[in-house]
Amino acid sequence: MDSRIQTLRTETASLMTSAKSQRSILSSITSTLSTTDMLSSISALEVEKEEIEKRLEELRGGNMVVVGQEEGESVEREWRAWKGIEERRKKIVVEIWRAIEGVVEKEGRAELRERLGLDE
Repeated sequence: MDSRIQTLRTETASLMTSAKSQRSILSSITSTLSTTDMLSSISALEVEKEEIEKRLEELRGGNMVVVGQEEGESVEREWRAWKGIEERRKKIVVEIWRAIEGVVEKEGRAELRERLGLDE
């Protein structure tokens, strides 16, 4: 009887190890994409590649307007000015939000941020 119990314990340990291994294999199989999903991803990527190649071909073809140095510098200056305004406004938003957080209850903060459009 004792030898039978020992044999069953050994078999149980072996089967538990095997079950663990099989669960691992099953997990890896189910975590990969199905063939249908892969095919749809491939077709979407092919469409995206064609669009990018088309835009690249247009750029290589010289169908773009050459901007003069003066105009380029003007645009650059304007961009830097607007970038500075954006950074200052971000700082203002952060400071104002800190003041609001001190007044508004925690439960209402998320809704208020959403209504104010601060999370966009």
